[in-house]
Amino acid sequence: MGANQQEPQGGERGTVYWLDFAARTLACPLEVSLHDLGTFGQRYFGLQWLAAVAAMVLFPGFFPGCDPTPLWVWTAAFVLGSFVAKAKSDRRRARGEFEEHSYYGGTPSLMRVLRRAREAHVKGAIEPVLAFFTGAVLTGWNEALGMFLILAALALLFCVKASELQNRTRALDMHDAMIDQRRVTDQWRRTRR
Repeated sequence: MGANQQEPQGGERGTVYWLDFAARTLACPLEVSLHDLGTFGQRYFGLQWLAAVAAMVLFPGFFPGCDPTPLWVWTAAFVLGSFVAKAKSDRRRARGEFEEHSYYGGTPSLMRVLRRAREAHVKGAIEPVLAFFTGAVLTGWNEALGMFLILAALALLFCVKASELQNRTRALDMHDAMIDQRRVTDQWRRTRR
């Protein structure tokens, strides 16, 4: 470990965990709605899924006088889509087929149309922007649905950017470990002479 490397403190880790969990919870319904149901990872549907269902059911309570039915219909579609995605994932695993990362959030359906676009760009830019503006338009018709969609879009953007940052950090850590190991190996060789 390099001398200047700093580990997050205990309280910071907890805060980051809960912020990440909240973002994944809000992004989950949007990912299930926008991604190919046959491509989700085996462990994608965990505690965040249950929290997402609860959030969608309870969210209209923040908007007194607003009809909760549209958000609840989306909730039902989300639950059904999740069961289909989980069943397809289980079937892939039972057949021994290649599987993406076990927490993989699915391949964007827009990739069929935007064939040259990178997946990270679709997930981190196109989908959040489309969802945000769709939510903004829907807010005029049903405030609860529109606002949840806006929050989900922002959460999806956060999740994708956080994942990219985490992957970059891992790559840098691997690079640093390789350099550290090379130095240790060189030092070991000098002691063997």
